[in-house]
Amino acid sequence: MGGAGSNDELPAVRSSYGMTERDPALEPFDALIGTWATEATQPLVDAVLPGSITFEWLEGGRFIVQRSCAPPPVHRTPGW
Repeated sequence: MGGAGSNDELPAVRSSYGMTERDPALEPFDALIGTWATEATQPLVDAVLPGSITFEWLEGGRFIVQRSCAPPPVHRTPGW
């Protein structure tokens, strides 16, 4: 493969794989596919906030879609 920013091998990849075939170089990304539990902190809330993130292949298997979900933090005003 060429240096950084090089597209030396891209024409070969484009001509080797049809529109219905996925490039085998994308196979390592299969490990990401699924739904994962996440945790985050937020400066206004003294707690760890749960959430989730999902990775799935877009139809055709050439791109990964990432979706995340987290409930909004509940801001508690001192003295209420």
